[in-house]
Amino acid sequence: MLDNPQVGSEPEKMSQILNEFKRHTTAELAVIHSRLTWMLMPAFFILLVVLGLSVFTWISVNEIQNQLKITTQSIDGLRKAKGPAVVPEVKKDGNVD
Repeated sequence: MLDNPQVGSEPEKMSQILNEFKRHTTAELAVIHSRLTWMLMPAFFILLVVLGLSVFTWISVNEIQNQLKITTQSIDGLRKAKGPAVVPEVKKDGNVD
C-alpha cells in the first residue's frame, strides 16, 4: 500500500495514507531500536569490564607506589641516622643500658 500511494484530492484518503505511513514508520523505528539494543548491549558490557579492570589496575599501582614511597623514606631515614639503629634496653628498675 505504501509503495504506490495514490493521493487524490480527497482529504479522507490522504488522512488514511498518512496514518498508514505513521504506523509503518513507527513499526520500522521500533525494529531499528530493538536491533540496536541487542547489537550494542555486548559492547556496553565489554566497556564496563574494561573500565573495571582499568580502575582495579590503577588502584593496585597506586597502592604499590605508596608502599614503595614509604619503604624509600624508611631506607633514607636509616641511612641518615647517626650511629647504630639499636633500641636501648630498659631494665626492670627503669635504668637504660
